[in-house]
Amino acid sequence: MADILDNVPLGILVYNEKPELTYCNRTGYALFSQLGSSRASSLSDQLKALVHESLITNDITNDSGMDKLIHLHDSNHYSVYRATGNILHTTNPYVMVTLRDETINTRLKQTLLKAENLSVVGQMAVGTITRIINPLTAAHGMCQMLINNQGEPGEFIGIIGQELELIKKIIDDFTRLPGKHNN
Repeated sequence: MADILDNVPLGILVYNEKPELTYCNRTGYALFSQLGSSRASSLSDQLKALVHESLITNDITNDSGMDKLIHLHDSNHYSVYRATGNILHTTNPYVMVTLRDETINTRLKQTLLKAENLSVVGQMAVGTITRIINPLTAAHGMCQMLINNQGEPGEFIGIIGQELELIKKIIDDFTRLPGKHNN
């Protein structure tokens, strides 16, 4: 049986009720060996807490186990593991914990979320620029007419002022959006 479990791509750890580790497959050892000693110790403590919670939950609800995301980070590394504790129904209570490295999946989700946010900001910026171009073009046209001495200067200056006010309002609206979004 141990040969089969050693070739499974999940860390498989079995704890007794104390909780002491009684078995760990090759993948489990590999997951722990890639961590530094403090992070490995933290992971071990969190797995023991999961075993304890699984035993308590089983006593109360006869549920077979618990699922938990474990986040480990220090100044240089960030790792996420999914641990699932399942009660093994034997004469003595044992909890089998499956452990899977979710770091890549978590980072991919975070990257996708950032990309989606940037896409939304980009779309908003394009929309704002489009709204600014119209009054800017009108103000530019009025300035050109003033330069060429066509029409009444007072009329053109009033229109230019209105168009610049509209641009200011559009920019103010755009710069207030992040404040509204974060509240």
